[in-house]
Amino acid sequence: MAFTSSLGRDARFWREELAVAVAHVEMLGRCGIVDPAESESVVAGLRGIAADFAANGVPVDGGDEDIHALVERLLGEAVGPSAGHLRTARSRNDQVATAFKLYVRRATTDIWAASLDLFEALVGRAGEQGDTIAPGMTHLQVGQPILLAHHLLAHAEALRRVCRRCAFGLDSASELPLGAGAMAGTSFPIDPEYVARRLGFRRTCNNSVDAVANRDFVVEFLQLCSLAAVNLSRLAEEIVIWASQPFAAVVLPDAWATGSSIMPQKKNPDVAELVRGRAGTAIGRLAGFQATLKSLPLAYNLDLQEDKQAVYGAEDDTLAGLLAMTGLVANLHFRSDRLAEIAAMGASAATDLADYLVGKGVPFDRAHSAVGALVAELERQGRDLASVDLKTLRSIDQNFDERALERLDPGWAVRARTSPGGTAPVQVRAQVESAQGWAGSERQRVQAALPNLPLD
Repeated sequence: MAFTSSLGRDARFWREELAVAVAHVEMLGRCGIVDPAESESVVAGLRGIAADFAANGVPVDGGDEDIHALVERLLGEAVGPSAGHLRTARSRNDQVATAFKLYVRRATTDIWAASLDLFEALVGRAGEQGDTIAPGMTHLQVGQPILLAHHLLAHAEALRRVCRRCAFGLDSASELPLGAGAMAGTSFPIDPEYVARRLGFRRTCNNSVDAVANRDFVVEFLQLCSLAAVNLSRLAEEIVIWASQPFAAVVLPDAWATGSSIMPQKKNPDVAELVRGRAGTAIGRLAGFQATLKSLPLAYNLDLQEDKQAVYGAEDDTLAGLLAMTGLVANLHFRSDRLAEIAAMGASAATDLADYLVGKGVPFDRAHSAVGALVAELERQGRDLASVDLKTLRSIDQNFDERALERLDPGWAVRARTSPGGTAPVQVRAQVESAQGWAGSERQRVQAALPNLPLD
């Protein structure tokens, strides 16, 4: 029946399907459940199917209900009656749970690598910026001057957390379901530990009912993609804002922007806008699949088949968004003069003036009020804080002296923030070096996590 057929969706994880089948049949032979010679014949047949799929694609128009039925049919054509051993001591329930866990592990590793690419792009651009000053914003208003590199590294930190969640997701999907059967286990003397080692799982299941019912690993993958999309949307939104004419702080590369169908002067940030928009879709997928799981009785129900579309969409959008933002960040042109100009707006030196008074023994609440009153008066006069002289400063508090005037320089404010993780150049350089070192070791972890499927 076409409505219940899932072959079109299943075809995407054919490698994992065949890898699980190979490991399972190998185990049957090793345990003496199947004659070792027949086991070898079936394994050879499965690898032949894998080679054919790799060369010609998965035939989805043969009337097979799902990937399991397709493999069983093709295996029967290849090796004859011995193909029937494939179904010994396993069910489609534990088979699909195992194969799809492997697929989610591979997708997670791909997202991990792509997140690291964007992390390195942000760190690389940060390392190029030197002492370029940018506005540090709160409530989308200028708060304090910071280094542009510091701001880029803040976005890199979000990507670092995505990478950590990828590692967590791999561990969550590292429990082998195979051996659970339909849901009660099997009477055959199987060796799930062998299958786990063969496929790269870290442990076997504790409970056969849970093993086939569990789709927490799918939810966690969707959470990973959702949070990655949200973090990407924050970066994308800032690029949209900074590229707008009122800000004019960045120039979009032509390949990552489009023109208008009617306004010849337009250069629209379409790539960033799409990345921003797809965050909503990612959140919807997560909520939707959790709604599918809500109140679902144990153990297996065909509702679980809906996990495929949710994962595929999340995987595709997340990888595309990471790739697009990596290219955009790598090619974005920052207008350092305009960034410095914006950073000086909004009386951004006010905090440093208040801190100066505190250093003279003035309680912070009094210093805060005095400088706040000065800023308000300057706004009424249409003046900027940078225009004040010592006489004006001393009119609000006699503790001000000549040294206070240097606090009006955004560069001084940046250099003064030497606390760990702060925006001072010495701290930012250390952050760049640390991030570069972390990326190198993280790349090794990604390589070590790549799946090694027994299909050769």
